[in-house]
Amino acid sequence: MLPLYLAFLRFLYDKHLGFLTIQSAAHWPWLVRLLLALLFSDLIFYVTHVVRHKVVFLWYFHAVHHSQKELNFFTEYRVHPVDDLFIYTIGFIPLFMVEHSFVTLVAIVWLRHWHTRMYHANIRSNFGPLRYIFVTPQSHRVHHSVEGRHYDKNFGLTFSLWDHLFGTQYRNYDEYPDTGINDEDFPFEQDPRSLGYLGSLFGQFLYPFRAILRHQG
Repeated sequence: MLPLYLAFLRFLYDKHLGFLTIQSAAHWPWLVRLLLALLFSDLIFYVTHVVRHKVVFLWYFHAVHHSQKELNFFTEYRVHPVDDLFIYTIGFIPLFMVEHSFVTLVAIVWLRHWHTRMYHANIRSNFGPLRYIFVTPQSHRVHHSVEGRHYDKNFGLTFSLWDHLFGTQYRNYDEYPDTGINDEDFPFEQDPRSLGYLGSLFGQFLYPFRAILRHQG
């Protein structure tokens, strides 16, 4: 569904936000456009990631992604639809501003997804010195940690540059904490009260709405 949504976003962008397009970018070398698009969009993703942790009602939707107690290759897809719509709608605008090729945009998304799958997998690696440039399985596990000292750390999506620049990088690279969220009301799969995986699926979909109502009450 993502390429279809990307095409829809491109249609809306061209119709309503086309004035943001950097026209001169069409004459830049392809690699320069690609690197600029990646860096600019990754900065936007970093900022929106911080916002989704700090703004309470956005956190409840993002918490579904953080709820997994056993990270694996498919954890990337444990995302509430509202959370997905929020991050992709905002995050693709910088790409549209400098890159006109739909094929290139899809290729960027594809590469990012494979990188994201890798660092969500249960792999204990920091990529050596590359950890100062890219998000790694070890650093992102710290981001998913249930331990208080790891909260609000390692927000990067592709590059760790922003965490180093803005002081949110957790610099003890050897820790391997437990993951999940500290909310007894969350319908975990391991919860004996849930009706199997189907019950936890619907429970997790409804969780943000219930949590918002509980917070307001």
